Amino acid sequence: MSLVAAMGTLASAHGALVGHWEFDNSGDVGQATVSSSLETVGDAAYSASGKFGGALTLDGTSDYLRVDGSHTLASGMPTGDASYTVAAFIQTTTNAKRGIVGWGNYGSGGQVNAFRTTTAGEFGSTGGILNYSWGGGVDYGEAAGGTAPGTIYDGQWHHVAVTYDSASSTKRLYFDGAEIGSGKVLSGDLNVGAANFRIGSTNSGEFFNGLLDDVRVYDAALSQSEINDLATAVPEPSTTALLGLGGLALILRRRK
Repeated sequence: MSLVAAMGTLASAHGALVGHWEFDNSGDVGQATVSSSLETVGDAAYSASGKFGGALTLDGTSDYLRVDGSHTLASGMPTGDASYTVAAFIQTTTNAKRGIVGWGNYGSGGQVNAFRTTTAGEFGSTGGILNYSWGGGVDYGEAAGGTAPGTIYDGQWHHVAVTYDSASSTKRLYFDGAEIGSGKVLSGDLNVGAANFRIGSTNSGEFFNGLLDDVRVYDAALSQSEINDLATAVPEPSTTALLGLGGLALILRRRK
C-alpha cells in the first residue's frame, strides 16, 4: 500500500474520513472517493498539475464545486457542535480572502464552518488561514486565524488544515504540518447547519483563485502529528514509473 493510500485510514482510532476529493478524474473533476460527488459551477475545471496527479483549478470569479443546485450538504459532513478536521493542499498567488471549503447556514448562531485564506494585514498578519463560524465567536473575534510563515501566496503547494474539538470548544489552524493559530469558542456551542457544501468557496463569495488538491474532511479533531502525516504524504508512483523500475531491476539482474 502506498503512503497516500495509507492516509485514507488515518486517525481510525480517533475519527473517520467522511469526505475525500482527489480531483484525479479528468472526466469528472468532482468525483468523490468518500462522500458525495460534486458538480462544477462557473469555470471550475480539472488540471493535470496537481500535488498528487490531478487538481481542481479555479479562477476566483464565482467558480466552485457543490453537491447540486438545491444547496445540499455532502454526505457525512459533521454538523451541529460535532468535532471536525478539514484539510487540503492549496497553490495560489492571490493575496485575498479566498474560500477553501465551507458548509452550513450563513448569518447567525455559529451555523457555518468556513475555511479560507486571509489577506496580508488581516488580524495583523502577513497572510494566512482562517476558520470562522458566524456568531460562534472565539478569541480572534468570530474566528480562529493563523499567520503562515510568509509563503502562502508564493505559488507553491502548501498543506492547510483546521480542526475543531467540541469537548474543549477549540479550533486550531495548521500550515505545512505546523500549528500556527488557535481559538476557543466563547459564545457557546457551534450549530453548523446541514446545507450549502462547497469546495473553492465559503458561500460568502470568497472564491478561490488557484489550485486545490486532496481535500479531506474527518469527523474528529486530528492531532498535530496526524496533520503532519497528511502534510508530508508522498505521492503514489505512477504505473509508468513502476514499470520502468521493474524493467531496470530485470536488466540489472541479467547483468549479474
